[in-house]
Amino acid sequence: MRPARRSRCYGPPRTDAPYFLEIADYHFFAALALARAPVLPAHAPGHVPGSVHAAAFERHHHQLSAWARENPANFGARAGILLAEASRMARDPLQAMRQYEQAARQARERDLVHDEALAYDLCARCCFEQGLAAPAMAYLRKARDAYGSWGAEGLVRKLEARARAHDGTDLDTGRTASEPSGAAALQPTTYIGPASQLDLDTAIRATQALAGEIQLDRLIKTLLTTTVQQATAQRALLFLWQDGALRLAAQARTEQSGIVVDLDPAGAVPYPRAIVDAALTTRADFVLDNARTHAKFGQDPDVQARSVRSVACLALAKQAALIGLLYLENNLADALFTGRRINLLAMLASQAAISLENARLYAELLRQNQERQRVQAELAHISRVTTLGELAASIAHEVNQPLTGIVMYGGACLRWINRPEPNLDEARHAVENMIAEGVRASEVIRRIRALARKGESRRLPLQLSELVPETVAMVKHQAEAHGIIIAQDCAAGLPQVLGDRIQLQQVIINLLVNAIQAMSCHRPGRCDLRVTTAAPAEGQVLLRVEDTGPGIDAGKLDKLFEAFYTTRVEGLGMGLSICRSIVEAHGGCIWAESPVRAEAGSGQHPAGPGAAFSFTLPVPQP
Repeated sequence: MRPARRSRCYGPPRTDAPYFLEIADYHFFAALALARAPVLPAHAPGHVPGSVHAAAFERHHHQLSAWARENPANFGARAGILLAEASRMARDPLQAMRQYEQAARQARERDLVHDEALAYDLCARCCFEQGLAAPAMAYLRKARDAYGSWGAEGLVRKLEARARAHDGTDLDTGRTASEPSGAAALQPTTYIGPASQLDLDTAIRATQALAGEIQLDRLIKTLLTTTVQQATAQRALLFLWQDGALRLAAQARTEQSGIVVDLDPAGAVPYPRAIVDAALTTRADFVLDNARTHAKFGQDPDVQARSVRSVACLALAKQAALIGLLYLENNLADALFTGRRINLLAMLASQAAISLENARLYAELLRQNQERQRVQAELAHISRVTTLGELAASIAHEVNQPLTGIVMYGGACLRWINRPEPNLDEARHAVENMIAEGVRASEVIRRIRALARKGESRRLPLQLSELVPETVAMVKHQAEAHGIIIAQDCAAGLPQVLGDRIQLQQVIINLLVNAIQAMSCHRPGRCDLRVTTAAPAEGQVLLRVEDTGPGIDAGKLDKLFEAFYTTRVEGLGMGLSICRSIVEAHGGCIWAESPVRAEAGSGQHPAGPGAAFSFTLPVPQP
């Protein structure tokens, strides 16, 4: 059973005590207990004179009535119930029934559904005491529906059992088990009016909860949980437009453990298709007070099979575009989704439509970003393979050197063994050299295969200074073929960075190959290529590739890292763009400088103005 929602207090006396509400409950329920206390014979053990009970009842009633005069919003309905009990005890049942009705109406206006249910329950008892079965059943049905609206399912079952025990009457149909079923009563659809007199605190909290979610799955769970709570629904279904059709995206149901939300529910989920189709056709919010007695929707197979009663369909629309539909259901009571509750639901539906559309756009943005990353990874792989093609001569040279050594040491080994007196020590030394050269060739092939491999990025701690020598070895032969000397100035003891070894090698190779190609077309002086590593600032490691080539025009520096921009006729313009993507993905930055040398007295550079490409990577914090 859920706790009652209390209206705001408007200054009842002595409400500053932390236990004031408990005191108020004590006076109310103590008075009810005294009013319903059995009258024992004078000789029976525990006999209390009726006058004593009456005096005690009057004290409690007087106290609650005083509070009701000061604060009718909180205490008026309960004071009215006790007034009706006083009339009943005074043997004025007609007056008592009027006062029960008045108390129930006052409780309903204040949204005190638990007090409304109690007033109807007591009124039904009063009618039974007078032998008025028909009005008693009517009041019992009202009490049952109010308790169901409150979520007190145990009391609902108790009242239904009381009705069956009286004369076998079913509270739902109003017929006894022996009566034949007649035509279903007609009941009009109740359309939602303007949202007025809302509980602003509840509305604000609920809409903030929806507006605060951007992940679609979490948003759907929040929407359904909030809606079921606010509507006191047993079940909620969320339909969303997908690929031109309305598809069931999620369902929520109330269980003993709480509200359970199923995303993409598997299997067939029962729901009244006639009601959902009608809501989809009209694109208007509406509720049904009792679906099973409705002239049109009562014929739906699901409505009949599950005895569907209170139903609400809320259109989720944004700027006249229908995004989806929210279906709510409660089969414990009639006319549940009415008044302030349905107005609040309409407000939630409006916010839900906005939030769902935002979440959809966010999910689409994430998908596009993932696709962009996939394409970038594919381009990076193509670039590596293309670079390996450009380094074919250098790679062949790197592999050929250890193979030549293997052949040479193998011949020497045979000669040492074929001597009249074999020199096993020398032969053993030759074999060891052969093994070393084989390992060297294997390492060259491993590095080439690693660059050509297409796989997931793996970031591990590494030393940038240790990455330089093995990368330079892959382009050294190409540089020497153009008379270019590569110098390495790698600082020792640099902090490790977290990076993908293959991707960072790709960046260094691209920068080295670009420098070699630039200097191969510019031969006025010495061609030097220098690779430097350093720690320019705390928390950073830098790698710099500096050449003595023709340099780069100042107007082109800002465009170098744009995709498809190239200064070479045969270039694709992807190498530096991919380098920037890799470096930025590692949390670093990359830039170019030119010229890197001052002019001589004659206004000329001694070798060439040169260019330098540098990138920094962050050092991970402990």
